[in-house]
This record gives sequence, structure tokens and C-alpha cells, in this order.
Amino acid sequence: LNAALMAALIRLCFPHDCSTSLYFIGVFNSRYAAAVATQTSLFSHDLPARAWPAPQEADLLWPTLRRGARCARALGVLAVVLTTAFFLLWNIPVNELMSLLTPESLGHVLGGLLSERQLEAASSFAMSGCLSLMQILTLYTGVLLVLSKMQGFHSVSRASISAFIKMWIFNLVVVLLASVYAPPNLTTSSSDELTSYSLYHVAVDIVSEGVCELLRRAAESVPDTSDLFISYVLNEALLVTPLLDFVQIWALLLALPELCCRCCGRRGRRLAEKLAERRPSRLMQKLLYQNKYSRASMIVNVGMVFAVVAPLTLAPLMLWFVLVIPQWCSNFNYVLVEPQGRGFDSGGAFWPTAVLLQTIGLAVSQAILWSILLITNRVTGAVLVALLCVFTMTRGISTHYHYHAKLVAPPLEHCARQDQCVAHAPPNLDQLIADAYWPALKYSVGAHEASASTEQIECYARAGAGRASS
Repeated sequence: LNAALMAALIRLCFPHDCSTSLYFIGVFNSRYAAAVATQTSLFSHDLPARAWPAPQEADLLWPTLRRGARCARALGVLAVVLTTAFFLLWNIPVNELMSLLTPESLGHVLGGLLSERQLEAASSFAMSGCLSLMQILTLYTGVLLVLSKMQGFHSVSRASISAFIKMWIFNLVVVLLASVYAPPNLTTSSSDELTSYSLYHVAVDIVSEGVCELLRRAAESVPDTSDLFISYVLNEALLVTPLLDFVQIWALLLALPELCCRCCGRRGRRLAEKLAERRPSRLMQKLLYQNKYSRASMIVNVGMVFAVVAPLTLAPLMLWFVLVIPQWCSNFNYVLVEPQGRGFDSGGAFWPTAVLLQTIGLAVSQAILWSILLITNRVTGAVLVALLCVFTMTRGISTHYHYHAKLVAPPLEHCARQDQCVAHAPPNLDQLIADAYWPALKYSVGAHEASASTEQIECYARAGAGRASS
């Protein structure tokens, strides 16, 4: 009845000659009514309206809801154009910098100080550092998040997931595969080859020569570029991770003006107090899941692509995980804060997307291994790897959609049980009991700050344990 009443109210408020988009937020007194409103067809064909679960208030992107239809379409087209240009042109300045770091260029600068093998190693390490630096300055500064918000997403979480997808595709296609595909040997390519190369040339080659030629050239180039990406993982483990995660370099740089003002007399201390109230360093201590997931997936993709061809890649890969896992756990719990505010819980919205994309990365590495086996005339192995690649994608996609449907549209019976548990909870909360049972409570209570007596704790624990086991 409540859901049908919402549909009737929207029908009364919806103007027939409206040329813009209108958004209504319906608030229900039960999860069951909200699930009915979003999972059933309440609107006839003459009313172009649809219902979906609204995000939390802190997660809403209010500017998106206030845009007109024409403005939203124009910004969406502009975002697609800018994203495409970013993907196609990113390699040009990167290759300009890398052209200065080839063994030939370093040989001219250093003269005869290093041998040819030492020049190749130094060039590989310098190129990988340049690659990591350009990723930090362009990809992880929030450019793709701004472009995703322009596309019309209604929540920060959905825009962040869209940005994560773009960053994942960028890392896999532009950084990893394009670097493998373009020069036959990146450490010995000339400056002219690196400077003239861009993703545009790769796209032209694919259209003119076909995907099979792409796989063949990638299979031939993977062994030659293993040194570059071994150095890339080492740079991430020994340089990027200590600066970004251990030292918190961006927050430290924003805290330097306050420290300097405290050494400049009375006026300086007053200015330092004003800066301390605004806490500018906290602006760079946000928990941006899209950055963390994209960095981790990039390292894992490098390991999967080069694990068979260059097993030594696994050593710096394990070093990266040993250094990153405890530091990220500490930062997530005690240092970083979600952009939506402390205490915000997205409900694991990133995890299904991260698992699906990582499955695609596994399939891509299997396709490269298949092409390597094919050009080396290992027919039996190529057939087995091809079947494995098909099974990986089929199983991954089916698993994703099976559990994603339950996440987006939970069963009505489950919503009714949650409402019943919340309805029987008394208004006063015994904080000690709630804190003790919070791991079981948070899945069953959800966003409601409900309370529980000693008798109700058993009901909450059963609901939380049942969901965790399922």
C-alpha cells in the first residue's frame, strides 16, 4: 500500500509537458515497503518513471539531481569525449619523458661510466619510475572521478565505482598492454620510436591488422618487457608505497606551512592556529577505494601476465603485498576517512566490481599465454589454455550476476525478517552489549541505529550468523 501510494503521488506531481528530469526521494517506515517499491512495476507505460534504492544521504550527489535533462546529456557527452582523449593522448607525454631515459640517451649523458648491461638496467629502472610518477600525477589525482561525476551518477559511491572501472581499464590497456604491445623491446628502442608511439597507433594497427596480429605481437614482446615491469613492481614496493602510504607525503606537504608558521613569532603562531583549525592535511587523507583497488589490481595484473614468462616477477610482487597489507589495514582503520564522512559504510559496493574486473584480468593473462604457446607451436597447451580462458570468463560472469542480483534486490522475506528484528528492539540501547555484538549486529540492523535487549541479541546474532554463513 505504501509503495502504491508513492506511485500515485509521483503521478500527481509529474507534469505531462515536462522536458527535464525530476527526482523524488521516498522514505518508507520498513525495508519491505522500500523493496516492493523498487522490485515491482508500479508505473504504467504512459508515465516514464522508474524506482531504484536511494543512496544514503551522505552519499547523494545533489548537483546531479538538480541538473536538467539537456545539461545532463551535454555533460555526459563532454565527459565521454574528455575520457577518450585522456586515454588516447596519455602515452605521448609519457613517451617523451621515456625517450630521455633510453640506454642510448643515458650513454650520451654518462659517457663510458657504465657498461652496456648496466645502462640497460638503469634505463629500465628509470623508465618504470617515470611510469609510476605519471600514474600518480595524472591517474590518482581524481581526474577520472570528476569525469565520472559529470556522467550523471546519483551517488558518490557509484561515481567512484565508475572511476575505478576507467582506472582499471587504463592501467591494463594503456599502461600494461600498450607498453608490451608497442615497442618490440622497450629497453632498447630508440628515442624516435618511443616519441612517435601512442595508443592511437595501436588502435590503427588493430583495425588494419586484426586482433590475431595484436596477440602475436604481444606474445613476442612480453619476454622483452619483463625487466621493465619487474622494475615497476620494485618501484611500487620500495618507493611509491613508502611515500604514499607510510609517510603520507601529500598530507605532510600540506602540514608544512603550519609547522613553518609556528617558528615565525606571535603572528606566525596565530596563523598556525587558524591553519590547525582548518586542518588542510586531512584533505589528502581520504579513503579513496578506487585508487587503492586500481593500484592493487595493477600489481596483480603485472604478476599474472609475467608469472609464466618471467617467474622472478613474483618476488617483488610478494614483497609489495608484505609491505602494503599491514599498512593499508592500519590506514583504513585509524588514518583515512571516507569522503562521505567518518562512519559511512558503502556495504561492500566496490567488491563485486573488483572481483569481476580481476577475473577479466586473469582471462587476459591466459589469452596472452595462449598466444605465446601458439607461436611456439605448443598446440596441446594452447588448446587447454583456450578452454581454461573460456571457463574463467563464463564462471566469473555467471557468479557476478548471480550474487549481484541478490545484492541489488534482496529477497522480500529477508527484508521482512530485518523489519521484525528492528521492530521488537526497545528504544534504549545498552551500549556495552551493542559494542560486544556489533560484528553480528551491523549486517542485520543496517543503517538503523536500533537497540537490543539481552533477549533480542539472540535474534540479531542468528540473523548476522545466517547471512555470514550464506
